[in-house]
Amino acid sequence: MTDSEDSDSALPDYMKHALEIVHEHPQGIENTADLARRVSVGERILQMRFKRHLGVSPTTYVKNVRLDRVREALLTWRPGGPTIDRISRQWGFSHYGQFAGEYRSRFGEQPSETLRRRLGPAQT
Repeated sequence: MTDSEDSDSALPDYMKHALEIVHEHPQGIENTADLARRVSVGERILQMRFKRHLGVSPTTYVKNVRLDRVREALLTWRPGGPTIDRISRQWGFSHYGQFAGEYRSRFGEQPSETLRRRLGPAQT
């Protein structure tokens, strides 16, 4: 481990690479082991660094990026667009009920409420 890897403020290169991967294709990450493999570090090291630098596990970080992407899609949704279920699947959520619970935990409302708020009362 180098001094820069031990510093709380400096992100190691593999962390920068991991974050790039997560933000470019969050739906393509299967689990922490998959992400660790892609950046050529051990799974435990990646878990420790995510916790140290970002305050969450890699799994939670990826899930939050996916949820953010779903929310962005709902906030820009147009009539005739994809369903909430389809949008959630596009971003890697395979079980709608679990997704909806995680969405509510993160944003304080159901995905359908976000969509209704986006459309306004005249369009719902």
